[in-house]
Amino acid sequence: RSMFPHNDYVLTETQRLQRAEMMQAAANDRLANAFLPRRVSLVDRGLCCAGRLMVRLGRQLERRGNPSPAAA
Repeated sequence: RSMFPHNDYVLTETQRLQRAEMMQAAANDRLANAFLPRRVSLVDRGLCCAGRLMVRLGRQLERRGNPSPAAA
């Protein structure tokens, strides 16, 4: 047991204020992302490029008549 009795008003107001602060921070983040989108990292860019390359090479193999191992 606590030395002091719980004050429901203080607890609910604290929760309400914390929630309002978090909602405001989320709204600010959304607004910032709308005007200044985050930069794509080098790893993301590399993975995207590698995926496109694999798809392109796979299509070339299919055109040559070599079936892909996934089709088997």
